[in-house]
Amino acid sequence: MKHIKSNRKTAAGILLFVFGALLLVQNLNLLNIPVADYLLSWQSIIIFIGIFVIAANPHRKAGYIMVFAGTVFMLSKLLNIETHLIIWPALLIGAGVLTLFKNRFKCNRPVNQHAFIHCKGKETNIRISKRED
Repeated sequence: MKHIKSNRKTAAGILLFVFGALLLVQNLNLLNIPVADYLLSWQSIIIFIGIFVIAANPHRKAGYIMVFAGTVFMLSKLLNIETHLIIWPALLIGAGVLTLFKNRFKCNRPVNQHAFIHCKGKETNIRISKRED
């Protein structure tokens, strides 16, 4: 549980840092884009929520879906392209990537995760001997 809180704090710190840096760059007139309009839009809120979901549990697909959807809608806003021209090709590309790398994202852990908790920090010796009949 401590690890989840740490990940959320890290994600929140990074998001606040980026948000503040972009607003500072806009206020110093170094950027001609209205940053606040994009950072406070519903698309960016979906992306931020997705990042927090991923920080809490990297194995939940909902966070990745939220970040992907928010990014697609944000790109359509940034590039002034109609959303329906991006969504279907992006979904097909995403489905293709997931299909190609499906086995790489699986976690190799025991079925019962809690079975080995008592072994933490202890040195264990396992002997394998041949059976002689």
